[in-house]
Amino acid sequence: MQEYDPDFSGTALTELTVDNDDPSTALTAVHVLLRFDEIFGDTTGRIPQGAIITSATLELNVFNEGDAFTVRRMLQPWSDTVTWNSLGGGVSTDDVQATSAPDVITVAVPDQLLTLDVRTGVQAWSDAAAPGGNYGWAMISLGTDGVDFHSSEGAIAPKLTVSYELPQTAQQSSQSAAVVRAIAAAWSANRATLTPADTSETQLIEIDLDDEFEPVV
Repeated sequence: MQEYDPDFSGTALTELTVDNDDPSTALTAVHVLLRFDEIFGDTTGRIPQGAIITSATLELNVFNEGDAFTVRRMLQPWSDTVTWNSLGGGVSTDDVQATSAPDVITVAVPDQLLTLDVRTGVQAWSDAAAPGGNYGWAMISLGTDGVDFHSSEGAIAPKLTVSYELPQTAQQSSQSAAVVRAIAAAWSANRATLTPADTSETQLIEIDLDDEFEPVV
């Protein structure tokens, strides 16, 4: 989204810019919106709603270094034809349109693959009452030297990688406590060992999700 050309839609762009001075010397901002759709759900290849996110990284293929920028969760739906004007003057970080507190604040960005820790944002989506809480991120520059990276239509698309585990239910917690008591009793009596079936309820379920979801920008 371009402040300089406020009705321009970047839906077909292969390269994206986060900047506060584009075109040069105009001192007008360019914001980027990025979303990975349908990453939560009950079907195969999706993250179950309510999962505990142990790690989440966003990779951007930067080909032009520049100043630091922030990554903030969007709080309202938007389409891939969004423009500066359709949002009412770019992204508002007012806790209505986007979060006032950023999920990520980068340092100066080098010309290379950029990996961002976005676990906080993905956990917030997982904690939401419904999958519709995932509205993606807004990227807003902190300087006048813009950062350029490839879009989903570009040479190397953005990639989101998530690892998660499933929370224990109350029944599982009770069963785990029973297993702990059984272990203590076995040790105190100096006899009997637990079979794998006895300890199955205490095993941690962890699934690494390395799928490259299709991003919307």
